[in-house]
Amino acid sequence: MPNHVENHLTFDCSEERLKEILQAIGRDEDSALDGQYGIGTFDFNKVIPMPDDIYRGDLGPKEQKIYGKKNWYDWSSFVMISLVLPMKTISPSGRLCA
Repeated sequence: MPNHVENHLTFDCSEERLKEILQAIGRDEDSALDGQYGIGTFDFNKVIPMPDDIYRGDLGPKEQKIYGKKNWYDWSSFVMISLVLPMKTISPSGRLCA
């Protein structure tokens, strides 16, 4: 099963502010993926940093037993639920509203 995702974000701000936001959330050169970094990339860790004590390796039954819920899978699932639940309504313009 493929695990790729495509999202479309809408920013309601000035071009100057948009550039600031895109620079702030883009991947740094040392964390480039396929040589891509900067504006046009998205580093979720800059939006909601993953705590240092979260296990980031392969997650089989053995690792789940050792690390319990302190693993990247459970942490990212919690973060996604935390982000999605507050977005309850869609305005007439099609934007999500808290």
